Amino acid sequence: MAVLVVRSIDLDEGMAEVAYWTVPAARGRNIAARAVRAASTWMFRSVGLHRLELSHSTLNPAWCRIAEKAGYPYEGTRHLPMGYRPNPGDRERTHEMTRMSLTPARHLQSRHQGFYA
Repeated sequence: MAVLVVRSIDLDEGMAEVAYWTVPAARGRNIAARAVRAASTWMFRSVGLHRLELSHSTLNPAWCRIAEKAGYPYEGTRHLPMGYRPNPGDRERTHEMTRMSLTPARHLQSRHQGFYA
């Protein structure tokens, strides 16, 4: 019904990208937003990341609503290189959404012993 991917995981920087999609029959049931929120929480708590990013076509407002429901506020609009279209029909722009952990990332804690105590 749905796919959720965490990619470009950078443990040194404590960051990763999140991507998702659902089949038409699963849309409108909040499945993607719940999955993204749960996976994000797990990545913060269990993996120790502190920043998760996702981007979506500016032509798909449903993706934006999913990201917002999952706790990813709008951060900016990226203008992609001329001629680059990740999806047919895109106008070379994506919205960038970011969710930050509320606790210091483990990789920062280990580098700065005592600082977060």
